[in-house]
Order: sequence, then structure tokens, then C-alpha cells
Amino acid sequence: MVKVGTLNFRSGPGTGYVALGLLYKDDEVKILGQLPSAEWLRVVTKDGLEGWVYAAFVEVSVPTAII
Repeated sequence: MVKVGTLNFRSGPGTGYVALGLLYKDDEVKILGQLPSAEWLRVVTKDGLEGWVYAAFVEVSVPTAII
């Protein structure tokens, strides 16, 4: 779940990638994967769009070690 007011939803794991849109506080996403550093998460939205978000701005309900 997004825990900040707005969050860029990006095409890749980093700020150098194009922002595909915005996610908003309390939006739910499903985590599909992560970078080894766990800084960036690959997610899918309720609308079925896949992209990347910065992990510090997302509340994760399962330990990222098992993703």
C-alpha cells in the first residue's frame, strides 16, 4: 500500500526511468519482484499496469526477503 501522498510509478527501477503515472496514498499494489538491494519494487496496480516504485514509500505486508 502506498504510504505517501503521491508516488511516481516508473518504467524501470530508478529515477532515470520514465514516470508512467502516479500512485496515491492508500493505493494498493501487488509486488511482483524487487532489486537485490530491495530499494525498488516491481509492482502491478489494480488496473493491471506493471512498473516500479521506490520501496521506502510503500508499506509491505510480507517480508521483502520472501518476494
